[in-house]
Amino acid sequence: MEQQETSTITLPEKGRVMIYACGGAGVSIGQNCLMKYVGQAADAFANVSMSFIDTSYSNFKSDTPRSSCYVIEGVDGSGGLRAANAPEIQRRTKDILQRLRPLDFNIVLSSGGGGSGSVIAPALTEELLKRKLPTVVLLVGGTDTYQRAENTLKTLKSYEMVARNNDMPVCLYYQENSEVTPIKIVNQNITTVISFLAAVFSRRNRRLDLADITNWLNFPTVTSHGPQLAALDFHTNEINEGVSDIISVLTIAEDESFEALPFKCESHYIGYIEKAPVTMSATLPLHCVIRTNSFKQIAGRLNSMVEELRETRDARVTSAFGIIAGDDIESSGGSSLVL
Repeated sequence: MEQQETSTITLPEKGRVMIYACGGAGVSIGQNCLMKYVGQAADAFANVSMSFIDTSYSNFKSDTPRSSCYVIEGVDGSGGLRAANAPEIQRRTKDILQRLRPLDFNIVLSSGGGGSGSVIAPALTEELLKRKLPTVVLLVGGTDTYQRAENTLKTLKSYEMVARNNDMPVCLYYQENSEVTPIKIVNQNITTVISFLAAVFSRRNRRLDLADITNWLNFPTVTSHGPQLAALDFHTNEINEGVSDIISVLTIAEDESFEALPFKCESHYIGYIEKAPVTMSATLPLHCVIRTNSFKQIAGRLNSMVEELRETRDARVTSAFGIIAGDDIESSGGSSLVL
């Protein structure tokens, strides 16, 4: 009598995620969640690796693994000026990815308001997408100064240019520092989103395979929407009322009791999580929503803010020398000492 096969199915290797933390804000957030998610042992999460890219060592903690860092040589920060090191950053993009190699899934994290990360991140994103690697962008906007607001606007435009020039979608999760959402809250939100993505990319969700995740991100392959800069949102339990312009949805649920959304969309993928951690169970089902048009409103608001700040700056009455009087010049005798 033939012996019955008793072996079990071997699951595919867990998903591997590389996070590229770029610039001061990206490095800071990345270092804070380094121990929390990197090498995550829970089976419900992907294996997460972290890398740090900047134009200066000033943002690194002393215990940051050197093998995970890439600092652009020959410069020492960008001083908030996006154009300051842009040519050198673009020249180094392929070398960065050669040293800090992409994995199955990739997350590019930075602020939009600084001078370094806001250039490094779009440059890396473009190269990753050219290589057809599943990639998500996490961007923190800044509006507290004219320079940060203008930089954030230009960073969003850069990502839209990446989508246009390469005929590929860019899926971007956006958070903005403000009085309502101060830096501490924004950083916590970004850290939570990283855990959501680690669950999505784990390759441990039943009925959700690599092709599903790839097509969810590369939505032009399965929907009528063309390549563009698209917003990535996360909704726990149910999709918030009023969310519109939905392109594609990926849902992580705890069991088959969840079967469908209460509305129709062009593309919807469902995965059932195995052994969800207690901390995550309360957020299920988790809906990962890709939508269009939302950045038009954000860009319009940023543009209005930049114009208002520019008008205020230009209207300010200034004097070349604020406190020097005529007799001071006379008493100095042509020197720089006022006697």
